[in-house]
Amino acid sequence: MFEHVLRRGKPRKNSFAEYEQYFPLKGLGAHCEAVAHTVNEIACSPRLLTTEEADSLDIEFESKIRGAQKWEISRLADDLSAASLQTAGGILHSLGLLLKSDIRYPLTPSILARSALENSALVMYLNEDADPWIRTVRAVNVVVNGYENSGGRNNESPYSEATADHIKMKQAFASQGYGKSQKLLNYTDLVAEYFDGFQGGEMYSRFNRSVHHNVVRQIELASAQDSDGRQNAVETFEIAIRAAIAVGAAAFSLQEFRDCSGIDVDPIHVLRDVFEDWNSYLDRLGQEGFVD
Repeated sequence: MFEHVLRRGKPRKNSFAEYEQYFPLKGLGAHCEAVAHTVNEIACSPRLLTTEEADSLDIEFESKIRGAQKWEISRLADDLSAASLQTAGGILHSLGLLLKSDIRYPLTPSILARSALENSALVMYLNEDADPWIRTVRAVNVVVNGYENSGGRNNESPYSEATADHIKMKQAFASQGYGKSQKLLNYTDLVAEYFDGFQGGEMYSRFNRSVHHNVVRQIELASAQDSDGRQNAVETFEIAIRAAIAVGAAAFSLQEFRDCSGIDVDPIHVLRDVFEDWNSYLDRLGQEGFVD
């Protein structure tokens, strides 16, 4: 499968070329780029919610949530999902370009993958439930969080009015029973929640060890490079394939709310095959070790 799906010509000569056959990083890089383009197409596709339906929803919200029509909150979930998905796709594209270069050190891929996981989990949070009230209150939660993190509670902030209005809407939603049950978790818990079946929390913790200064992490990577550089290359492949699958899952969560007719999603589906072959390879590796 690796040879058939991921290979894109012969690898350039570098310190890892001798074992590219075991985990074709350049081929995966090219595939990450293809997935990123597909993800971007989904993010940019037309929303299924028409302008008339959105206006009608805002009127419905306004009776309980003052400010709904002013801020057109019925559109928030779609707009925020598209922005976050495009961000995740852009990160995946950068990760693909990185894999196609001569860099095989897992530090930078970890930093990129962390942000991809955060944005992907956010998209899944926004689109987990098709109920427009739930999607909208979650979108309001995301907006409030963004404004607050940008100093919006400060009266001198250019976002102070918007922050105050959205906080009031958040409180109004809570009074309608959409409070704690729709709470926006911190990123650590959000990633763990939506990628639980994919060891999301563990992945996120591992990536954080690379994002923030960690002398133990740096020693581990340096030691691995000195003793057996293939270990770092294996980790780089795992980081990339897991990040790509997370971004793909986020794209599929938004897909049901967009008109995606004509978009070829096969590059995302193929990721499952790649991951299964990767796990099979690791199983053989544990039993046989590298065979040069």
